[in-house]
Amino acid sequence: MTDLCADAPCTAARLFDIVWETIADVLGTAATATLVRRSAKRLSDRTHDNIAVVITRKGFDYRYSLPDGWQRPEPEAVAALRELARELSPLLIELTGRVLIRRLDAVRDLQRCEIRFQERQS
Repeated sequence: MTDLCADAPCTAARLFDIVWETIADVLGTAATATLVRRSAKRLSDRTHDNIAVVITRKGFDYRYSLPDGWQRPEPEAVAALRELARELSPLLIELTGRVLIRRLDAVRDLQRCEIRFQERQS
């Protein structure tokens, strides 16, 4: 996966797009939707904050909509995405080993904006 724009602002929406496309490229949109939903629920249960990522199905494809605040470079939105990445990590490892974690960690925009996926849970 190539970086969308190496000097673009760190908006949670743009970074989420990168994460979604990278995972969907390997697992497809149905599995990606399931993993994101499960991770958002786990995060909500743990923090009592609702990550307002809405995933819908249209035919055989899945799409998402994100909170308005994720469209702007807001630190709180990027922090929420970091937490979502932490919740996604063990699920990705369970399904693909380190393949997707390493692929995501190799994306320069995610590195630059400090969106990290963990190979091991601490």
